[in-house]
Amino acid sequence: MEQVRWKQRFNNLEKAFQKLKRGLDLFDFELYQEKRVDLRENLDTENEQFLMGELEQLDLEREGLIQRFEYTFELFLLTMKDYMKFTGEAPEEISGNSGILKKALSRGIIEDHDGWRKMLKSRNLTSHTYNEETADEITRDIIEIFFPLMQKLYITLEQQYFK
Repeated sequence: MEQVRWKQRFNNLEKAFQKLKRGLDLFDFELYQEKRVDLRENLDTENEQFLMGELEQLDLEREGLIQRFEYTFELFLLTMKDYMKFTGEAPEEISGNSGILKKALSRGIIEDHDGWRKMLKSRNLTSHTYNEETADEITRDIIEIFFPLMQKLYITLEQQYFK
């Protein structure tokens, strides 16, 4: 039963991970920031309504990327938990997100515990607070830190899936 559960979870993770990857392929953070600055500088013009709409569209793109990160991260945690249960880990040893990360590190499933802890902290921030600077910082971290860590774990889990 545990094998079926972890493999089903991995299938869901695969879909979410590919959606996040496509979102990252389409999202150019530097261009996003440049456009946002340009639009804000021109808000005093007669095209203010149009520019506000453009600015809103840019923010929606960034927010969509952050949301894809959120649910993909959650699926990574759940998939790791199910995989560890499948491989014999006692459920009480892997309760809570911090417990999952700690056990995954000790089992060699993840290597960069600090990076994953930062990812968890960022995931919690996106759920409970919202401001431009925080969103920009998390977006940059998704691109530069979090996605590469997710990609590495995805490959590790994929190899286990096909064993």
